[in-house]
Amino acid sequence: PGSHKIPPYYFSDGRLNVTLEELGSFREYIGRELENRGLRPVTFPARAGDVFIWHAQLFHGGAPIVDMTRTRRSIVTHYFRVREMAPGAVVDIGDGRFYLQRPHQQAFE
Repeated sequence: PGSHKIPPYYFSDGRLNVTLEELGSFREYIGRELENRGLRPVTFPARAGDVFIWHAQLFHGGAPIVDMTRTRRSIVTHYFRVREMAPGAVVDIGDGRFYLQRPHQQAFE
């Protein structure tokens, strides 16, 4: 909690999206900011029926599954500003609506 108040790290292209070449610089920045603010990881022990919604700038991650009988299903939705998307990825279809173009990903082999 609190990491969402850290000023966003903008990459050299002016966006929030990670560029692999600058990933090390981002990690140094976020590590330094977390340390300076005394922020530590907190576990969310979800129970059946819980919903967890967090701020987009909240520094977050997962942990290894300890008990395979206690895993959960999840749905993840991300909302982005058009300016944060890769050039050419967003198509303006009119009336304030946009379509996100991206390559299809195969779910399973």
